[in-house]
Amino acid sequence: FQEVLDAISEAFRSVYKSLTGKELTPELRKMFDDILGKEELSTNETTPTKEVSSEGNSALRDVESTVKAIEKNPSVINKIIGDEYYHGTSLPKSEPDFTTANKDKGVGVRSNAFMGTSREQKSPFFFITSERDVANDFAQAKKEYHDDKVKPNEKHTSRIIPFKFNEKNSKILDLTKDDYEFVLQEIGESPIDFFGMGMYEQDQMWEMLDEPKFAEKLKSLGYDAVKFIEPKRGIGIAVLNTDKIVNSTPKGIAEAYHKAKKDGSNPELVKAVEDLLAPKVAPTTNTEGETQTTEAQLQEFGVPEQDVKPVTNVLTAMVDGLRKAGLTAAKTVGEW
Repeated sequence: FQEVLDAISEAFRSVYKSLTGKELTPELRKMFDDILGKEELSTNETTPTKEVSSEGNSALRDVESTVKAIEKNPSVINKIIGDEYYHGTSLPKSEPDFTTANKDKGVGVRSNAFMGTSREQKSPFFFITSERDVANDFAQAKKEYHDDKVKPNEKHTSRIIPFKFNEKNSKILDLTKDDYEFVLQEIGESPIDFFGMGMYEQDQMWEMLDEPKFAEKLKSLGYDAVKFIEPKRGIGIAVLNTDKIVNSTPKGIAEAYHKAKKDGSNPELVKAVEDLLAPKVAPTTNTEGETQTTEAQLQEFGVPEQDVKPVTNVLTAMVDGLRKAGLTAAKTVGEW
């Protein structure tokens, strides 16, 4: 029996060495860990390639492949976790829409209607809104400012760029409810100190977001975003951790997926994309007759009777792992 186990281990060792430098699925890594031991794996490990590589999963191989897969299956966009929000901005006609939450591209414009002036306001946050027409208003204001002040010789166009924000997996400072003053006091901030007694309304809280010190405090407390009431209408989200929002276009989703796959910044997105695009591999199953045949063969090998069923279960899991990794086409343990 020990000779059989040694032979199986040696076979797995050879398989693992052939995979050196490739990224392994969690299931396959656990299988190798269990059989060969983590210490041996660590001595044979090399830095994985930057691109996600999988023999049986061409849709997730690289950004371009993932974009094509999403374009063929646009329903993926609607199934990505998170509510739809919009960012209104202005870009030169020569520039395409950006697909990542670029804070430099997302600068705001503050207007003073009484004075008839406008100024550019850089913020540590990236702003999105629940209302498309509100995003359009911001985009128009930025377009007019850029056309007049920044590059009058290169006309800008208004852009409305969609993003999905997963609220459930984010730490949010919520200023949209009646207790917003108490919420601010809980983190050591006071609208009275900022605006003055009786000099503010709930839909003015966005003004506090322009203060760098406010953003630094939220970062230190682990917040990902601030939720506030827009002065016009709808809900605004001021995003600190831009890994929590995903541009909901095929390119945006593909880029965000491969970034998160590499750095672990958005495991929920990785799981959602892989659940939707990864080929579904049915688990290895043996019929009752096949299981009996496998058990009989193991007994002939000399496996003790009390170990036959556990070893059969291990072999079933092993073949399942090999199939998921694209290393065998066998559908049953017997066939393998």
